[in-house]
Amino acid sequence: MANPIIYTGNPGPISGSTPFGFYDNDVQFKADGPRVANYCALKLGYPVLEVELQDKNFYAAFKTLFPSMRKKYTNPRLKTITSR
Repeated sequence: MANPIIYTGNPGPISGSTPFGFYDNDVQFKADGPRVANYCALKLGYPVLEVELQDKNFYAAFKTLFPSMRKKYTNPRLKTITSR
């Protein structure tokens, strides 16, 4: 039987953990990545349930969402609409 790696609640460094290294040096991704990993783990039931994902799995999922989120929140028109 394989020994699954259980999420510890302490995400590792971003550098070297993103697919193809796209966001390894991105300041915003480095700031938000660990917070997103912890948030997602909590939503999956951590620490009550054992989450069989690693921080790099969370970073890979966040990588697919990050460009659209950045575009949405840096668009001045959307900032004006959402601040009302």
